[in-house]
Amino acid sequence: MVKQKSSPLDDIRPERWTSRFTTALFDAIIASDCFGAGELPAVPEFMRSPKKAKSPSAGLFDFEE
Repeated sequence: MVKQKSSPLDDIRPERWTSRFTTALFDAIIASDCFGAGELPAVPEFMRSPKKAKSPSAGLFDFEE
């Protein structure tokens, strides 16, 4: 599969995830504001129970409607 390029900047990217990335990400998370569970939207009732598989051998996304 050939990936299309939108600009020469597509060639500038890290080849692997480094510990420096982890540290920067962790620092950004720690410095950000926290929010409480009460600030999240309520979960709709239909989403509170897991869906049932169509059969014991059903695929990962094969659910009853």
